Parts: sequence; structure tokens; C-alpha cells
Amino acid sequence: MFDTSAVAVQMVRGGRVSPVYRTETDGLYAVDIHLAEPLKPGQTASFEYRTVFSYDEPPEPAFRRVARRHVTNVEINVQFDPRCLPQRISRCVWDADDFVRPLSATQVHLDAEQSVHHFLRVLDGRGIGFAWEWPP
Repeated sequence: MFDTSAVAVQMVRGGRVSPVYRTETDGLYAVDIHLAEPLKPGQTASFEYRTVFSYDEPPEPAFRRVARRHVTNVEINVQFDPRCLPQRISRCVWDADDFVRPLSATQVHLDAEQSVHHFLRVLDGRGIGFAWEWPP
């Protein structure tokens, strides 16, 4: 789910993705990810997708994903355009229902590809991601 329709989702591996559609919740959009193979009870699957945002107006300086249920092996990679790099960036944890203030924030640094990365074995009832500040 996304808070904008200015998004393109591309499957890297493990399935196919539907077009972006408006959900029943005002201001939220989504895609459906269809796994390459149906799962039997108790089976797990791995998939990877890339999300590209194309905003007309500057968005909130943050990217997060929320899991209200138990999700394992979650990886987030945020890459910035080299022409528009943040001044400061933090890895954050948010409450799943409240995005006003992060529960925790740890400053991180961009790598050589102008990106930040975070991997979690388990995400349950929280939001994880990054928040940044633009130069003045």
C-alpha cells in the first residue's frame, strides 16, 4: 500500500504485480503481488520488488513499511538521486498506527551508491524505514 498513486512497482523475482489501484481507504493505493507458485499450508515464499516514486510535489521526507502481522526477513533499501541527496538520514521504527514521531531513530550514512539499507529477521506490529532532512 502507498499514500500516493505516483508509484510504479516492478517485480524483480518471485511473482507478478497488478497495476496500482485506489483502495477503499481514502488516500491509499495498492498493488497485489501474485506469487509465482501457489503456496500450500505451512510453506513460505520469497519475492523481491522495486518501488519507484515520481512525485509532482515534494513528499514527506520518510519511507517506511508497516507490518501489522508477523512478517519475517524484511529488507528495505532506499536509493537517492545523486543530484538530490539528504543532509542527514536516520533509520527509524514507528508504531504501526502512529507515524507522527518515530519510537526510535538512529543516524545512518549513505553508501557509495547513495542508498541506505536495513534488514530485519522479524517485523511485527511496527513500521520500519528511514527519515531524512534536506539541505537548507
